[in-house]
Amino acid sequence: GPIFMHVQTFSRKVGKAGNNVHQVIGEATRTPEFSKHVDNPRPPHVIEGDPSRFRALHDAHVAERSTKVTVKGVQTQRAIRLDRHTLATIIASYPVTRAQIEIGGGEALRHYGDWEYRTIAFVRKKYGTQLKVVLAHDDEAFPHLHFWLLPDNPDADAKALHPGKAAKMVVEVKAKAKGEEPRVAVKLGNEALKSAMRGFLDEYYCDVGEPLGMLRDGPKR
Repeated sequence: GPIFMHVQTFSRKVGKAGNNVHQVIGEATRTPEFSKHVDNPRPPHVIEGDPSRFRALHDAHVAERSTKVTVKGVQTQRAIRLDRHTLATIIASYPVTRAQIEIGGGEALRHYGDWEYRTIAFVRKKYGTQLKVVLAHDDEAFPHLHFWLLPDNPDADAKALHPGKAAKMVVEVKAKAKGEEPRVAVKLGNEALKSAMRGFLDEYYCDVGEPLGMLRDGPKR
């Protein structure tokens, strides 16, 4: 089957889709109010890090990046805005169900194990110590891995860890500096986002998918 990897960023403030850092952590750790989409939710299998302490780790990480500013002669701390995206997540999904893996026996289990090992190695190679948590769920049909990342930049901006969003920002800034109209800059930025994400998935395919005989693309539905 095809490779699948999705990168997304979140803020502490609830977004238009109802997501925020708290919700993402709650869903992955199977907090009841965030696990209604799963028939029989079970705690995740933790591979790296400590999901139960991640919220505190995240909040401390963001608080450390507040800055001192002087307003009318008075020095105060300026905290990171609640709507800044401070958490980056990656979900990698395996294209064969758990039931099919069990039917396949030893060879299928080894293939899945290789996929898990190579996928974790790929993310770790890309992000290094910014990778804080890796966990897996065994209560849904398709096996998948969750990765939680905290940016090491001074302003706690997780969009820098999203290949597409980072490329979009750079291109839009350059386009506006050249005098392009805002709508043109946005269009160029969106094209850069798509190109960067294709490149990111190409890398993942070369490191993980191709060696395991997986497909680069699915049915594109």
